[in-house]
Parts: sequence; C-alpha cells; structure tokens
Amino acid sequence: MIEDSENLYGSLQEIRRRKLKLKSDIKAQEKTIHKLWDNIFHKKEQNAFMTPSKRVSRLITTGAGVFDGVMLGLKLYNRFKGK
Repeated sequence: MIEDSENLYGSLQEIRRRKLKLKSDIKAQEKTIHKLWDNIFHKKEQNAFMTPSKRVSRLITTGAGVFDGVMLGLKLYNRFKGK
C-alpha cells in the first residue's frame, strides 16, 4: 500500500482515479486563474463609444492629441535643426 498525506492507495486503479481527479482539479483552477488574469490585465471593450456623439467626441480628442504632437515635433525640429 502507498500512503499519501490524505489517502491510502491499494491498487493501481485507485492511483489512476486519484490522478484523474487531481488533473481535473488543476484544469478547473487554471480556468479560474485565466479568468482572473484577463479581468485584471485586459481592458474590456466599452459600449460608451457606440453613440455617434461619443464617436465624434473621441475623434476630436484624438485629433487634438495628434495635432499637439505634430506641433511639438515641428517646434523641436526648428529649434534643433543645423545651428
């Protein structure tokens, strides 16, 4: 007989059953961990941008950011070009 901290195994069949049970428990825990990981680190798509006004607002905000970046790049280019 093989002793585990919790179980006594009298045959190979009992060991195989225990192995299958442990394997299914590990799979279930992996799924739980995967769901928790996704909730923490992956941003969900929000439905806030579904309305036309929200899309326009988002477009204007993005455009203003791009324009600001281009202006900064031009100012830096003019300041540091061939002195």
